Amino acid sequence: MKLMLTIEQRSKHVPYPADFSHGQSQNHGFRTLKSDLGAIEAIPEVGDCPTFREALLAINGPDTPFFSVGCEKSLNRNKGMWSKKGYLEFAFNCADRIGDAASYFPIFFHFNRSKATSEFLSRHPVQICWELQPAYFVKIAKSGFTCCVWITTTQYSTAAKCESIWNEAVLLTALYAAAVRLRSPPIQLIYEPEFNGSS
Repeated sequence: MKLMLTIEQRSKHVPYPADFSHGQSQNHGFRTLKSDLGAIEAIPEVGDCPTFREALLAINGPDTPFFSVGCEKSLNRNKGMWSKKGYLEFAFNCADRIGDAASYFPIFFHFNRSKATSEFLSRHPVQICWELQPAYFVKIAKSGFTCCVWITTTQYSTAAKCESIWNEAVLLTALYAAAVRLRSPPIQLIYEPEFNGSS
């Protein structure tokens, strides 16, 4: 088991365009789900992964301080054994917090210390890596950071077992993030949340 926090050096723009030039890795582009929860159903990664659907609904909820940036997954087989790797990426939906990487540390720290996380990692040899990624947020013309949580399982004899544990780790992360509340209200929202089915 391993839970860690790292900082990536490469930067990107948010929103980012679709890019299908990297073989099996399919980048379908950024979707503004915070303002349109119904658009989650059109996300290709959600089609065969109900766990991503639940995770995206949770993170983009109207009461959370985050919006989702992207997600991806890969189920791999090697010599008859199965493993799964993927990520769930989100960012603060607050112009006043997005620019400071340190804003994410308290979230990671309390996730690390939570009973649910400790119990999960004591039962499953899963690696969870919170990777802060530099980004330029076009809507507010400001540089800042996203948080990309990579989840990688060990190898299992069946795909079903592997996927079950990976799904559990994704929901552990997403539901924890969705429960975060800020001590002070944001000065400026990046994306207006959807309330009662309307943006």
